[in-house]
Amino acid sequence: MRVAVAVGVSTPPVATMRSSCTRRIVAVSYRFVSMHMAAAPLSRTLSTESVAARLTSAGLLRTKGLIGANWTDARDGKTMPVYNPSTGEVIADVPFMGSKDTEDAISSAYDAFPVCSYLTIPASSLLILRYDLLMANKEEIGQLITLEQGKPLKEAIGEVNYGASFIEYFAEEAKRIYGDIIPPTLNDRRILVLKQPIGVIAAITPWNFPLAMITRKVGPALACGCTAVIKPSELTPFTALAAVELALQAGIPPGVLNVVMGDAPAIGDALMANTRVRKITFTGSTAVGKKLMAGAAGTVKKVSLELGGNAPCIIFDDADLDVAVKGTLGSKFRNSGQTCVCANRILVQDGTARIFLWLIYWLLFLSFFNYLLLLLFCSNVVYLFFQASMINLLLLSPKPFRFCKLVMALVKVHPRYAFITCGMFRKCYESAMSVLLIFSLCSPAESC
Repeated sequence: MRVAVAVGVSTPPVATMRSSCTRRIVAVSYRFVSMHMAAAPLSRTLSTESVAARLTSAGLLRTKGLIGANWTDARDGKTMPVYNPSTGEVIADVPFMGSKDTEDAISSAYDAFPVCSYLTIPASSLLILRYDLLMANKEEIGQLITLEQGKPLKEAIGEVNYGASFIEYFAEEAKRIYGDIIPPTLNDRRILVLKQPIGVIAAITPWNFPLAMITRKVGPALACGCTAVIKPSELTPFTALAAVELALQAGIPPGVLNVVMGDAPAIGDALMANTRVRKITFTGSTAVGKKLMAGAAGTVKKVSLELGGNAPCIIFDDADLDVAVKGTLGSKFRNSGQTCVCANRILVQDGTARIFLWLIYWLLFLSFFNYLLLLLFCSNVVYLFFQASMINLLLLSPKPFRFCKLVMALVKVHPRYAFITCGMFRKCYESAMSVLLIFSLCSPAESC
C-alpha cells in the first residue's frame, strides 16, 4: 500500500518564516500545550484489575478459545499470558493452541457450512443484531482494546465504531448478492452466473486494530454464508473473543465462528495444508504474506492480503508549517506508528527543513513533559535524566523496569537528514519504536 501526503499551502516567503522562527515555535507550542492540557480526565485512567473484573462480570472477558459451541483450552493444556502493555501486568492466561486445535476448528467450521450457506438473507438480520450489540457495548469493548493493546480509550472506542460500521455495511449487502445473465453467442442458450459462498475461510489479523480487522474480514464472510476460523494476534486475543461472544449472543449458529490462538507458525501451517479451508485473508507484514501465499498455492486457496505500508510525507517551502507539523505528528505517532499509512519517511525542502525539524523536536518535548505531568498524579515517576544527544524519560514502578520505558532522541547523523526516535520498550514484547526519518530536499524535483 502506498500513500503519499504532499503539503503545499501558500504561506509568507521563506525569509519571513525564518525571521519569525522563534515566534512561530512559541505560538505553535502554546496551541499544542493548550490542546493537550485538555486531555481526558484522570478518572478515566484504567487499571488492569478493575477493568478485567468489570469485563468479566459483563461476560466479555473470555479466556478460552472457541471451537464449535464450546469454549475450550488447548489440547495439551498449554497457556500463554496476555499483558497490559502500559504496566506489564498479566491480564489473564489464554490457551496456547497448535495444529491439532486448528484442525478441530476447521472441522467445526466445515460441518457448520451447509447450514450457514443457506442463511444469506437471515444472516443480514443476525449481523444487524451483532452491530447493535457492538454499539451497546462499545465502552466495554473500548476499555478491553485499551487494556490489551494500549491505544488511548478515545481511539479505542473510535475503533469500535469503525469496526461496527463494517458489520452494518455487509449486513445490508447480504440482501444484494445478485447473480448475472451474460449475453450468449448462440440464440438458443442462456448463460446464468450464480454467486455462492466459497466455504471455510481463515482470517489472520494483527494486533494494531484487534476489532476492526476482524469485522472487516468476517463481516463479508458471514454475509455471503461462509464459516470462519479466526486467528487473532497472540498479543490481543481478548477483543476477538469478546467480538465472537457478541456474535453468539446475536444468534450466529455454533461452529460458524471459531477462534484459535497461540503457536502462530503451527496454526498457519495447519490452515495452509488443510484442503477444507478455501480462502485465506491476512493483514500484516509482507514477509509473512509471502509465506502464506506460497503455502496457499499448494491447495490452490484464494488469498486476500493487505501487506506492509509505504507512506512518505512530503513538505515543500510554501507549506503551512502549523498544518504540516500537526499532520506529521498525528500520522507518525498514531497507534505507536503501527498503521499501514503512518509516515515512514518525511521529505522536507531545504528552505523549511531546519524550522520544521526544530518544531517537531520541540513539540515532542512538550508532549512528553505534559505526559509526565499527568503521570505525576497517577503513577510513580522516579527520575528524569539527560544525556548529551539523547533524552530518556524513564517511568519506573516500585519494582524496577516493570513499567514501560519511553525514549525520545534526536540524533543528527548527516547534514542532509536526521532522525528522531520515540518508542516504547516493554518487559515482554519486542520494542515498538516509531522513527521519524527526515530528509532535506534541495528542490521539489528530488521528492520524486
